[in-house]
Amino acid sequence: IKAKMDAGTDFFVSQIVFETTNLKQVMIELERMTGIEALPQIYISLAPASRIRDLEFMQWLGVEFPSAILAYLARDGEGVSERTFEINQRVTDEIFYFIEKRGYRLGFNVEHVIYTNLDLSEGMVEDLKQRMDK
Repeated sequence: IKAKMDAGTDFFVSQIVFETTNLKQVMIELERMTGIEALPQIYISLAPASRIRDLEFMQWLGVEFPSAILAYLARDGEGVSERTFEINQRVTDEIFYFIEKRGYRLGFNVEHVIYTNLDLSEGMVEDLKQRMDK
């Protein structure tokens, strides 16, 4: 990321995240290397899923799921969309707290990954807008 910043990149879009530990670690390390003023705009990617097959496709794309979260999301084959929405809300809660605490300029990128998840993604965008307006 630092090499890309040195080459002139002024924003980044993350891989889809279902946990924040690695994201926070990368941000803190970038701040240490560059200072907070030099950090590029970073967009955190989130995505819902409506089926276990969607989760498997995301894994194939390279999305990393902590094992406990993947087990929770794929628990019984039903309710996947509700559980991904819940996990994404937890992730954004952690990100909002992190932004406030550290002073970072982070944005969000909501992906639908598969066309059948488009309505779910739109719902996530609306939820994020409401939460950001508070």
